[in-house]
Amino acid sequence: MARIHLNARKVQSLQAGPKRIQVFDKSQPNLALRIAASGVKSWSVVYKWNGRMKRLTIGTYPAVSLADARNRAFDALRNMARGDDPQAQKISIREAGTFAELAAQYMEEWAKINKRSWREDQRKFDVYLLPKWKHAKASAITIDDVELLLEQLALRAPIQANRVRALIRHVYAWALAKRTRRKKYALENNPCAFVPKLAKERARDRVYSDDELKALWKAFDAIGVVGDLFKLQLLTAARPKSPKWTGTNSISREPSGRNPAREPRIGKCMSFRSASRPCEFSKPGGSIRRN
Repeated sequence: MARIHLNARKVQSLQAGPKRIQVFDKSQPNLALRIAASGVKSWSVVYKWNGRMKRLTIGTYPAVSLADARNRAFDALRNMARGDDPQAQKISIREAGTFAELAAQYMEEWAKINKRSWREDQRKFDVYLLPKWKHAKASAITIDDVELLLEQLALRAPIQANRVRALIRHVYAWALAKRTRRKKYALENNPCAFVPKLAKERARDRVYSDDELKALWKAFDAIGVVGDLFKLQLLTAARPKSPKWTGTNSISREPSGRNPAREPRIGKCMSFRSASRPCEFSKPGGSIRRN
């Protein structure tokens, strides 16, 4: 088992023999250069794991240079020192799930269960992500891949690029949160973790005009009891699921840190069906009286 000081010129000048030749690099422990009878040169790391000698092939020369081979050998030995078998790790990466498989699992196990807008997530996958990454390993997607995709999308739809960024970020965070998913997709980090938003967004206020309010009120009249609920929400400016019934005579809100005396309380005398007569509110905490 020959050990020699390898350099770029030496590696290039080594010739094949009638049988396979193997030489070890003195500068990087465990790094071997194999030269087949056909002349093909390949790099590998030879190491002992659980009492057995194992070999991790890391590439062929000249595609992988001497410097690259030394770096890869160093990384493999460092992982081994941490308790990871380099060969088993390579196999798990090769057999890891694709981005399409990750997207499908995310949709079935999280989005469809927890999000009413899951169809919009599916649309983003189908339109923006799967055409680019369908067959790529989920672990092979890099921060550069994410930035390139979002930059191209932002040229024509900057706000949509922000939404797609948020989806990518959440998918990988979800996958990384559980050991079985990390192992299945060979994930170690979130490629979208440090990608900033590409477009600045501003919150917009929307106020209904008088004509719009009249049209809404007529529409609510046409749909019966459900329309009454919409009228109640419109009058109280309450968010969906915000009001809580406390009795037959009034409603109140969940604690929100605001002054309870200033929250609206609507008496049972109010009838939305007979809302043709104008009403006026009494002081906060009181009821509604008709003119």
